[in-house]
Amino acid sequence: MNICCIHTQHANGIHEFRLTEASRQGWEGFLGHMSEVIHSRTDSGALLVLLDSTVGTPPLRYITSRSPSWTAENPNRPPTHMAILYDDSLLFAFADMVMKGLRRRQDSSARFFRSTQRDQAITWLLESGV
Repeated sequence: MNICCIHTQHANGIHEFRLTEASRQGWEGFLGHMSEVIHSRTDSGALLVLLDSTVGTPPLRYITSRSPSWTAENPNRPPTHMAILYDDSLLFAFADMVMKGLRRRQDSSARFFRSTQRDQAITWLLESGV
């Protein structure tokens, strides 16, 4: 069990990942849990992910260097909809604006929500997974 990232699967199908520290270990914990979820899935529907990063942002340089290799290691990822919760950070607010403007895969999406918008994030996830 990775204590830097805690995974909970809710009855509504959402997989919640809560970073307990903004570190490389936290990001590795998230990626490890995601791999376990992907490889243990039996259904073919969209994967609904709520990432709670209100503890802070893991090192962005590490995220951008590690994530592509994780993606290559997990080529059969299901369509994924991810809501990312953050506290007041201009970086995440800016990233949300940029992501809304970029064209993404048709079957996957991601949005950033302030920590006070948890209910809106869950609603968006449940509507995205339909």
